[in-house]
Amino acid sequence: MKRIVWGLMVLMGVVLAGCSQTQKKTTSSTRSTTSVSKKVSESSKNSSTEGRTNNSSQSKQTLWNANKSAQLAAFMSDWGPKMNQEYKSYTPESNVNYYGAQYPDELSKNNTAVDDSPVSIEWSGNGEGNKDYEVVAVYSDAEQGRTPGVMDSHLYLFTIHNGQAVALVTMQNQGAEDGKIHFSPTKNTDVSSNFTKIFNNQAASETNQPSDSTSDANSNSSSSNQSNVYYQGSSEITLPTTDGTVQPAGGMGDATQYWPATMTIDGTKQAVVAAYTRMGEFVVYTKQPTDKDYSFNYSGDDYQDKIGQTDLDSFDK
Repeated sequence: MKRIVWGLMVLMGVVLAGCSQTQKKTTSSTRSTTSVSKKVSESSKNSSTEGRTNNSSQSKQTLWNANKSAQLAAFMSDWGPKMNQEYKSYTPESNVNYYGAQYPDELSKNNTAVDDSPVSIEWSGNGEGNKDYEVVAVYSDAEQGRTPGVMDSHLYLFTIHNGQAVALVTMQNQGAEDGKIHFSPTKNTDVSSNFTKIFNNQAASETNQPSDSTSDANSNSSSSNQSNVYYQGSSEITLPTTDGTVQPAGGMGDATQYWPATMTIDGTKQAVVAAYTRMGEFVVYTKQPTDKDYSFNYSGDDYQDKIGQTDLDSFDK
């Protein structure tokens, strides 16, 4: 009998020991599962935080910013003197008077054409918007001192067009018959290539174009037909008319009168176009480039009577 009782006690001890071991394994497994869950949760939170940070950083990136503006200003400051020109930057808070048109405010008047085609255009400090051209910078040498009667100022619009950097230029100095102010992409490779590099976050390169380059003097020729292409000295100009009166761009300033005339140039009497704007300043346009500008100031008190006179050699210059 004692042996039977003793055997039952041993058997119960074995069973209890087995239950204890099973409980320990279950507890250990539960702890392990909880630990893995915490790690997964923490990893998900970190990933979510990083995602929000990256999205926030990307949302702050713009097509144009203050750093790019500073780089463009440095380039224009270096390039202008090499072209014997002095450029200044203009913004909506500080416009340039470009032959009576105020830029960049003029952009809002819906009177801009690029390569003879009307376009939508606006000022955009960050390069973003829904117009054909978003203007991020305006530069002009219009305030540079000029020889009386010489109208060869440049106006550059640095724009974003279809996601690309495009530098537009005009030398239009009078109102066109269609009422538009005509621009075209600059032919100056220094300007176009360096603007593109700055836009693409690349360093601008040193300017190489010679100072007597007139690569953009031809850019105005697309604003009218080729029959109105003349020269003021060596600078090519497209005249709005060769016989008539033209109001200034923007409707501000003095009108200019054009008429056919003759003048002795390099010893030969030639057909020219004369123009008068104000204060005795007569501008002479020739059909071929010349080694000097034949425009002149008439000092007589009867200068108003000289307007329309066909023989310019008769003027007391």
